[in-house]
Amino acid sequence: MQFIEQTPEVFYYPDVKVKIIGSKEIEWLKQRAAASPKRRARICLHPSVESSLHEMIVAQMAGEYSRPHKHCEKSETHHLIEGEMKVVIFDEEGNVEQMFEVSASKGNTICYRLEKNQYHMLVPISDIVFHEILKGPFTPDSNTWADWAPDPDDAEACNQYLNKLLNE
Repeated sequence: MQFIEQTPEVFYYPDVKVKIIGSKEIEWLKQRAAASPKRRARICLHPSVESSLHEMIVAQMAGEYSRPHKHCEKSETHHLIEGEMKVVIFDEEGNVEQMFEVSASKGNTICYRLEKNQYHMLVPISDIVFHEILKGPFTPDSNTWADWAPDPDDAEACNQYLNKLLNE
């Protein structure tokens, strides 16, 4: 399958009636994530950023930092396909309210739904692949980034933050 590249991390299917994801597409996606500066990549199953429903297959590399954020008007669902991750839910000040493991191989939690307006972050323990579903359309202000968490451009601060968070 030839995907349409929007950015080095975002790919769309061409205009086809049935969009199929199998092991070949997942391996291709993991290679793109490994080569990406942000260490993640996604195949969008929805036709455009304006779509009312966004469905994506996302690959993230172990240890990749995604700044805590919330979606003020959107809930989201993640279904893990490969790997293991921790999900951290925060209050408005950055205190951990809940942390749980999602694992495709341990037979525990494989899917969760997060209601709108909750700060959260995913922490890949291993390389992960998951199916993400949330309401569209996507706009630059769709996410509210936590100002109490490190900026993703500060690698040292991000590593310290993740180490402290996971070892508390």
